[in-house]
Parts: sequence; C-alpha cells; structure tokens
Amino acid sequence: MNLRVVGFDEIENMDPSWFPMAFEYLGHGGSTYGDTYKSDKFIWMLAVQDGENPPPVGVVCITADRVLPKSCHVSVLEVRSDVRSRGYGKNIMAAVESMCGDLSLLSLTLQTRDLSLVPYYQKLGFKSTHDHEGLRYMRKYLTKSP
Repeated sequence: MNLRVVGFDEIENMDPSWFPMAFEYLGHGGSTYGDTYKSDKFIWMLAVQDGENPPPVGVVCITADRVLPKSCHVSVLEVRSDVRSRGYGKNIMAAVESMCGDLSLLSLTLQTRDLSLVPYYQKLGFKSTHDHEGLRYMRKYLTKSP
C-alpha cells in the first residue's frame, strides 16, 4: 500500500460514499469546515494498493499541529467501509508515522468524538492527553531508529 498526495479536488471528484467523513470536512452536506480543509495548510493523501488503477482504500489528511511544535496532526483518517477490518487504517497510520519520522517530527496528535475508537488508537500507540468539549485528544511520540 502506498500513500499518494492529492489535491482536495481529487477527493471531491470521487464517489462520496467511499469517504463520507472526508466529504463532510471538505464542506459537503452543510458542513462549515470546507474552506479550512481546502487551504494549503492541509495535506490530503489517498491510500492505494499496488495494481493497475485500483480504487483507493483510505484517505488521510494531516497538518502541522497548531499547539505542539514539531508535531503533525491527523485531521482525517478514513477507510472505505467495504474494506474495513483488514489492517488498512493501521497501515495508513504507519506510513504517516514513517513520513513524519523522516521529517524529524516528534509526535503525532489526533482527536476523536467517537470514544469507541479510543482503544483502536491506543493499540496504535496513542495515549489520551485530555478531553475538551466532547473530544478526546490523543498523542503518540515518535522515535527515529538510528
């Protein structure tokens, strides 16, 4: 599986049922997020398997963390519903971690409203830092191997 950097417009031109959360963040369905997530401060990437023009299995959007220096924030992580529970989310996060480690970043952060996802993120090495306004904030420290 590879991560490919794309413009938000490429995601908007896909089947909206593949990544409904990403579509919401891009301002569809009445969301007010759109202009924020269409700025050049956000990097959108598609997760694709090797092969001849396969459909993407996931999408991830990252940005510099606004609070923690040398940290990357995962704003969106979504795997297509028809291919969930096959390790794609774990592989996407591993690729993001590798990329961030190559950039000498110190940590990854994320937040979730869906508390049922907390154990999943904990299995990926994230630790809860605090709760605020219905969101659980989590962080994973990255270490670069010599």
